Amino acid sequence: MDFCQKTLPYLLEKLPFIKLYPKKILVIGKPDLEFQLCTKLQAMYPAAVIDFFAKGLREYPLTELSYDLIVLHWIDLGLLLPDDLNDNVLSTYELLFYLLHHLLAPKGLLLFSSLGPETMGLTVAQMSIPMNILGDLLLKLGYQDPVLDRDCFEEVSFRIELAYGHAWRKATELDCFSQVDEEGTVFMPITQIRHLTVHE
Repeated sequence: MDFCQKTLPYLLEKLPFIKLYPKKILVIGKPDLEFQLCTKLQAMYPAAVIDFFAKGLREYPLTELSYDLIVLHWIDLGLLLPDDLNDNVLSTYELLFYLLHHLLAPKGLLLFSSLGPETMGLTVAQMSIPMNILGDLLLKLGYQDPVLDRDCFEEVSFRIELAYGHAWRKATELDCFSQVDEEGTVFMPITQIRHLTVHE
């Protein structure tokens, strides 16, 4: 059974609830998942241009502020980055999410998944840092409103913990949150929402 394909719907089911109109999408994943993943995203966003790659993030031709949506399914640090940071796992994750932040356009969305540390019975790459630390790391790198979640799947011989999340790249300083954009949408980050106090 291809567990990467089995868990893909748990990642993509988040997108219909997010108001997003991407013009450029970057997909990162296993080569044998390219057709399925790109086909699903193209059906959701027919006008979008989709780029795909599977390894060697440092060799990827980086274009700053380029992608409105980045989808990364099953993070594998060994494929995406060289082994020269293996002595410091946290720094390796920091480098990965820094590079992805570099690629996101303002108000762009990063959607990612990884096998969590509770996965057992599979000889595949797993996330080895707690999700709360990952959330702090995303905030440190300038991502906005990160949301992390997890699902577990159990069979007789294995257990899969799928950790997944999303986070935004902040709007540029020139953007005004109160202005309506060309789609008629007002971008309001959660951190800017305040309760109204009603005085009688």
